[in-house]
Amino acid sequence: MSAGLDPRLLARAREVVADTTGFRDDAIAQEAVERVLRAELARGRVPTEVLSELQQLGSPLAYTLVRAVLVGETYFFRQPEHFRYITQQGIPSALRHGAMHLRAWSAGCATGEEAYSLAACLLACAPAGMPLEVVGTDLHEASLEAARRGTYGAWSRRESAPALHPVYELHNGRQVSILPEVRKVTRFAPANLLAPLPERFGLFDFILCRNVLTYFSSSARDAAIVHLARALAPGGLMFLGTVEVDRAPPGLTREGPPELQAFRKPRLEERTFAQLPAALPVAMPRMTPTPRRLSAPMPALP
Repeated sequence: MSAGLDPRLLARAREVVADTTGFRDDAIAQEAVERVLRAELARGRVPTEVLSELQQLGSPLAYTLVRAVLVGETYFFRQPEHFRYITQQGIPSALRHGAMHLRAWSAGCATGEEAYSLAACLLACAPAGMPLEVVGTDLHEASLEAARRGTYGAWSRRESAPALHPVYELHNGRQVSILPEVRKVTRFAPANLLAPLPERFGLFDFILCRNVLTYFSSSARDAAIVHLARALAPGGLMFLGTVEVDRAPPGLTREGPPELQAFRKPRLEERTFAQLPAALPVAMPRMTPTPRRLSAPMPALP
């Protein structure tokens, strides 16, 4: 037991984090939760007052707890094999099937490096003048603000993830800022993967949700995957983290080798009978037979 902290307070704080984020209990950093609670008590608040506030999921303290435990590890072109597949397979396939625009979603985008990497891929491979849009979403508003600023240090650039396409320009030898053309097609908004993405966001040709579901409970992960798949356009590709699922999500088919963790939503003409929604029963009109001679021909059905 953590010294000096009411066990009821700790338990409720962890519940709030789990309910808001979908995190498994063992994925919630105990030290982060304790740090927030101790800071509240150091302000002169009593445990019962803090506990009362934690009964409200949307309270400022609940938001502070969630922000403290969220994992923000990200950098440009992380897992480059996904971006290569999008540019070499995904975009050409979409164009062959008559795509008039290309849209991508970075789900759990943290500070935005993944979203901007997606935008750079679309810009590099789409025909000139084609409408493009990348949406980055996250629970953490401070991370979204950093993403909108679009200025990054060395931590966002790694040797293990080469810059596959132009995405930023270097300043004073240390910091980089996002290129104006990349920034122009990228926007950021708050969203929770435990809820369906609002319809106003539309459907996406490419969805990246990587190294996010790793922390989720199994039920939260399954719910999030359903929401992600619903936002995928027919023919679209979804990429998950390396160990986040061991089979294709419902309604999707695996694309490429298993280790790629890429899944595609079949186009309407590709869907099998089993994938089609069940047809509603058709009410047949009630017919009263009339006596006929056996030699009379049967009437044609309408």
